[in-house]
Amino acid sequence: MTAKLTLSIDEEVIKKAKLKAKKEGKSLSAMVEDYLVFASSDIKIKTKPKKEYADLVNRLAGSLKVKLPKNVTDKELIQQAIIERYKRKSK
Repeated sequence: MTAKLTLSIDEEVIKKAKLKAKKEGKSLSAMVEDYLVFASSDIKIKTKPKKEYADLVNRLAGSLKVKLPKNVTDKELIQQAIIERYKRKSK
């Protein structure tokens, strides 16, 4: 279910946000909703059914423009990220 929300935001911020949303191929409303979902993710109101989480993941799936290597498991990606992180810290 969607609901309308009225916000007061600086005009320049709105212009820039609209341009960014257009570049990402989404509406400004969708971009704001994605942010609000992210920002409120640590607040637990009630447990959602698994289907709602799946719907949310599907909606957010295109939010990040990341190309993952093929034939690499999640575990291997995590290991590579940890190694890279500690390489940078040791320099």
